[in-house]
Amino acid sequence: MWLLTGGSGFIGTNFAKFLMENDYNFKIYDTNKSKYLPKSGKTIVGDIRDKNKLSEAMKGCEVVFHLATVPPSLRLPTSEIYDIDVNGTQNVLAVAKENNVRRVVFTSSASHVYGLVDKGSCPLREDSELKPINEYGRDKVLAEELCKKASEETELETVILRLSMVLGAYDFDPILTENAIPMLSNKRVIIAGNGGGKGQSMHVHDVNTALLASAETSDISLPKHSIFNISGKEVLTINEWIDLFKRVSGSKSKVTHLPLSLAKCMAHIAWKLDKTKVHPSYLRLMAQDQYFDISKAKHVLGWEPKHTVVDALKDTIEFLREECINK
Repeated sequence: MWLLTGGSGFIGTNFAKFLMENDYNFKIYDTNKSKYLPKSGKTIVGDIRDKNKLSEAMKGCEVVFHLATVPPSLRLPTSEIYDIDVNGTQNVLAVAKENNVRRVVFTSSASHVYGLVDKGSCPLREDSELKPINEYGRDKVLAEELCKKASEETELETVILRLSMVLGAYDFDPILTENAIPMLSNKRVIIAGNGGGKGQSMHVHDVNTALLASAETSDISLPKHSIFNISGKEVLTINEWIDLFKRVSGSKSKVTHLPLSLAKCMAHIAWKLDKTKVHPSYLRLMAQDQYFDISKAKHVLGWEPKHTVVDALKDTIEFLREECINK
């Protein structure tokens, strides 16, 4: 039996569907039920900060996939974000130890934990310096440290997957939607800077197989604590990604480039006026090169991405049209 904390979110819903299709035995623990999952799936409604309820849900589980997190777009007090992302992770690890769970697989964010990148240092390896630039990234780093500490002090095995930008159905991330939905409506798109920053995105289906490999790789092959970069193969500039999106979707949107300083100023104003859910700090990430070395995952987990960015965009666009454009 496996448990998915945060199993009703974007990653969780896709992974749950994948597990159902392949007849795996699992249950979901989340603050709500996903409307995109069949009613036959077992979802226990609860908060990871509630140790007693979490413990009940975790009984009899061999592997826990800790997917629960506070989306960066939620305007919660810093203390509450910390309580969920850091203290919540501590609860998951402690309860896993109490229930003799064999392994916890934690999904982190590559772009957030690596943060600002020195020029010429890409592709980033798992031992690259971590320089998060916002609260979400700092909390992810702290949660990673808790995983490492748990594996050192207990019998619990921990695996951290640092995911690049993920695309696919059920994705309502504002970084995606605030750009994609205007393009699907043929509206003008604003790019901060010259659009030359290089990055990676990947299909959520490849995340599914990475999660599965993290659970099923034998103890002999896997160290007690492991960290893996998980990303797609293709490295694209922002301009190339936008052009690809337009080609796949048939969008006629015009693109306008703004000087980075002006774009930052506008982003801060929009954030303060609650006109955007994308924090201004993301402009700094998008204006730089940030892509990742996935050779460790290939070697240790036997995993590699099978889907192209075009595959990912097709499924993302189809979902957004159904949910946001045609309704």
